Amino acid sequence: MVKLKDKKAQELWQLLLLILGIAVVVIVVLGFWKGWDFIFGKIGLLPGQDLETVRQGCILSANAMLSSDFCAQFKLAKLPAGDRAYINCQYFDALGTDTAGNPVEIPAGICGTKSKTDSANDFCITLKDKAKYQVNGINCPP
Repeated sequence: MVKLKDKKAQELWQLLLLILGIAVVVIVVLGFWKGWDFIFGKIGLLPGQDLETVRQGCILSANAMLSSDFCAQFKLAKLPAGDRAYINCQYFDALGTDTAGNPVEIPAGICGTKSKTDSANDFCITLKDKAKYQVNGINCPP
């Protein structure tokens, strides 16, 4: 710590560090208690993804035949209308083309017999606040 000769300046420095420490503790506690969206969602800093980023990840999963990434991994994404929803790769009816311009098809049977709705309903069970988000374009049942 910086050695200060003025006792008042040293007391002020300690007070500022104490206030900063309390603020950090409060933010961390609120983040774990209410969810990080409660804090960072209000100021637009939540590390959500846009639809294109998720689609690019789905292209990689499809090319590598990663069924768990393609079917079971849900991501919080910002939709074009500005809403936020949990989606997995089954959300997309078609993946389009990769960065090289090659068409990417959804591999047949990559998710087994699970439909888009089945995967969404399974994920809805794990959500605390079911009414807050859509999952793969559907509302979770209460």
